[in-house]
Amino acid sequence: MPWDQTQTVIRSGHNNPEDFDPETLKTITLNQEEGIQAITAKQWNKEATEVVSYLFNKEKGWTTEKAQEWFNEHEKQAKESFNWTGTIKNIPQTGNLIRGKALHPIRTVHPQEWPQIREYLKEELEKSAHTLAGTHLILDHKTPINGRVLGAEYEDGAIEYVAQLDDPDITKQIEDGTIQHCSVEFEWKTLEKLNGHAPRGIKFTGLSLLKDYQPGDPQTTVELWEAIINKFKENETKANEQVSLQQQFIFYPIIESAVFMEEHFSTVWIDQTNGIQAIYGLLRDKPENPQPMALLFMKDKGWTLEKVKEWVSTHPQYVQKQTQTPPVKSPQPETEPEVPKPLEEAIITPSEPQNSDLILRKDVLNMLPEDWIVRAWSIGPQLLVRQLRHRLTSQSTKVTGSKQG
Repeated sequence: MPWDQTQTVIRSGHNNPEDFDPETLKTITLNQEEGIQAITAKQWNKEATEVVSYLFNKEKGWTTEKAQEWFNEHEKQAKESFNWTGTIKNIPQTGNLIRGKALHPIRTVHPQEWPQIREYLKEELEKSAHTLAGTHLILDHKTPINGRVLGAEYEDGAIEYVAQLDDPDITKQIEDGTIQHCSVEFEWKTLEKLNGHAPRGIKFTGLSLLKDYQPGDPQTTVELWEAIINKFKENETKANEQVSLQQQFIFYPIIESAVFMEEHFSTVWIDQTNGIQAIYGLLRDKPENPQPMALLFMKDKGWTLEKVKEWVSTHPQYVQKQTQTPPVKSPQPETEPEVPKPLEEAIITPSEPQNSDLILRKDVLNMLPEDWIVRAWSIGPQLLVRQLRHRLTSQSTKVTGSKQG
């Protein structure tokens, strides 16, 4: 996909938006000071969230050349990242496998030990993580367990481990949630006085699974590898079942997604018969009126890029900024009529003079948005639309107009 830009942002085009579920689209801020955002989503047949494209704010000095240089360096780092747990399939499984997070860069308190306050530094954990491999498992820092750590690496802000556990009782306690956390045992070469004592030259000597003790690092985890694999398989099965039901679309962007509020997107049918949907969102500067961010055209309805462009050229109302959501052709859900309140605009009765600016009642009704779109508006516009619809459908008059005070 080619790179493109608007008046405010430069957008990378390294992924095809058609490969992603539009209902999972989100815009996140990566670096507010540098003006870098990312549009993320889930692919139709996957559970993992991926970056669809990056957004670079021009006001922060970004040019296409600078943005592409940043992108190439970022992608290089991503490709060099080693997802070490992916090699676990090469480890002989002679017993149950467990995995989890053993320690984060954190400051912990140990009232009964010295040093009482310990500061674990990121750079020290990165250097020492591998020394946890090969150490034995312990229960509550005192009872040896039949098991050992098979591998450990510093990933995603923590020391992650995989261990072999050959103790059915401990395995059952992990499965039922009795054991959820762990604690490391280690030696150090020196202590540096910071916000507490920071150990340097760490060498791990064991991994303790905690049953009757609270962890110093509350973010540690212990999970059964088999349970994780089963969960992945279950999610993959659900994803495969879901993708068979998903429709493939041609994605036609209308408004830059960066101007919309995050996590406020919804998909509505514009023409269900011909397979046309729209992704609506709430603008940051005008959140009261949902606006179309993009159009979706179902490929199995015969849509091609050329036909899409032709359709858009004959329906300009969908590609222009609108003050209200355009009408859709899907069936309108039944709603209970509400007691109408006085409106600033009145219904013209037949006895009053009919001006040249009168509008047919059916045309006004056709211009009103569908009820499920109105639900996304604030309460004032919701009441106005519903009351107006009720008045128009309950009156026998054929035309309406506005009274100028």
